[in-house]
Amino acid sequence: MVIAQPQSVDVAPPAEQSGGEHEIVLETGSASCLLPATPQAVPKGRALVRRGLKHLGADSVSDDVALVATELLANALEHGVRDADARASEPDELHRRRLDGVRISLASTGSHIVLSVTDPSPTPPVRRPRDPLSGGGRGMQLVESLSLCWGWTLLEEQDGQRLPGKSVWAMFPKTAVEKPAAQIRIQGAA
Repeated sequence: MVIAQPQSVDVAPPAEQSGGEHEIVLETGSASCLLPATPQAVPKGRALVRRGLKHLGADSVSDDVALVATELLANALEHGVRDADARASEPDELHRRRLDGVRISLASTGSHIVLSVTDPSPTPPVRRPRDPLSGGGRGMQLVESLSLCWGWTLLEEQDGQRLPGKSVWAMFPKTAVEKPAAQIRIQGAA
């Protein structure tokens, strides 16, 4: 199921930094981190997701959530940051806030985990139709197949200005769900 309604969400303040490194903020029921808009954000984000899921008592779903985090972070860097940089006609302060990086967050609802990646572009994600001959473009299909549902929301206003950007999110069960074993039927067998 895909839920893609452009709703607004509050922008969380950036995580505190020490020594130039971006740190994960672990709180009751959530974990988040502001990552630099560089390719190193993807493996760092994956490691932070695993740490955050352990903190939230949901490490049994860490493989699926980490894979989806990889896709959402790669999309945020490839499309969100690049799109925001191309639209750089705003005043310098607003432009700087947009390009600070991408935020990755986990939140526990009790029975579910919500992963979100926030980037500076208001352009919504696009799930491309299946094309077996294409070398790419399957990321959102992967997100859709591994999560219970996914969607995106626009960012709220901050300091009287609408911050361009969006948060793409995916929801997972808090504990791994046993998947039934695939049944193969051999024609002619009894």
